[in-house]
Amino acid sequence: MLDILENADVEEATFFLSASWAERYPELATSIHDRGYTIGNHGYQYKSYDTWDQTKVSQDIQRGQQVLTEFAEEKPVLLRPPNGAFNQEVLGIAEKQGLSIIHWSVDSKDYQNPGTDQIIKNVLEQTTAGDVILFHASDTVKQTDKALPDIIKGLRDNGFTFSSIESLMTGAEPESSEVK
Repeated sequence: MLDILENADVEEATFFLSASWAERYPELATSIHDRGYTIGNHGYQYKSYDTWDQTKVSQDIQRGQQVLTEFAEEKPVLLRPPNGAFNQEVLGIAEKQGLSIIHWSVDSKDYQNPGTDQIIKNVLEQTTAGDVILFHASDTVKQTDKALPDIIKGLRDNGFTFSSIESLMTGAEPESSEVK
């Protein structure tokens, strides 16, 4: 994925890394940072935070911060909870640790390995200005790299540009609703 983004001149992107994954693949975590992409915290373990007690969530986020700070050479300021699962308590813990929780608005569903054409369709048919698109780069997701060049081209053909989440957030007026 990194080579595809670089070859397509996509200069800004955000990668939410599980810190345990970064420890297993330190050369990839370092490469993400060295290529200028933003590294966000995806926790240490890949377990849903909404099922854990607050102490365990806090510890997992902190451990993720410690590990990812080594690779990013700065403390991540963004958190995407594993599985996108969070509740009011997780929001409070993240805020206390100086993190903004990020969620996606377009799910490529690449983790289902539905076929390259379906991943492309999932993204191109749903994406509107300002969307955050969810992709995965893991050992079990086998089709994203094949779909990505066509997605990048399709989005550009429709007038879209690419940015990091931090760039999207700068000066943005967020619409929000209460999480229950």
